[in-house]
Amino acid sequence: MKRFEKILTYLLTAGLVAGMALIFSACSKESTLGPTVDSDQQEIGEPESLAKKGGNGGNGGNEPEYNYPLYTDLIFLANSKGSFQGGQLKVENGTTFSFKSGSLTPPTGWTDNQIILFMEIDIDTAKNELLFSFGPSGCEFSPSATVWFNYADLGISVPTLYYIDSNGNYIEQEPEKIDYRGNKMLLKIDHFSRYALAAHNNNNDNKKG
Repeated sequence: MKRFEKILTYLLTAGLVAGMALIFSACSKESTLGPTVDSDQQEIGEPESLAKKGGNGGNGGNEPEYNYPLYTDLIFLANSKGSFQGGQLKVENGTTFSFKSGSLTPPTGWTDNQIILFMEIDIDTAKNELLFSFGPSGCEFSPSATVWFNYADLGISVPTLYYIDSNGNYIEQEPEKIDYRGNKMLLKIDHFSRYALAAHNNNNDNKKG
């Protein structure tokens, strides 16, 4: 009887040791019993979108982050009294145009009960400036609409903001606010036109485009 108990104890001990060895083997990185990982999975680190790219979050003079030109448009409807709804246009780089309901006066002669507003942004890498266009031409806003211009792709701390008149002259503007961390400038506008954010500063406040 004692011999049987010894054999049983030996078998239980051996089974316990084997089980523990199997568990440790499964936890090993080299083990085929371990959890599978996709071959293209990278180690966890700081997401690229959160990494700073130089300056105050700008691209530090590298290639623009976005594929220009950037474009968006949206339909805005009028009520029975001819008053247009308000809203916002926004493009990938974070530039936004916003206006309040009832503030939009469409171009002269406009008879439709809807209007498509658009915003387009292009970049001139040779001059290091961003060009902003809004339309359709002739739209007016009262109270003024607001634009947050994003200048991160210029890769500089603070650019100069210009209004571009119908003759292509650049007229320097004073922004309402500057968001240094977000690389944005706020401007209030009462009509659609073209604007530029440039790395250079024109001392004459007037420059041919």
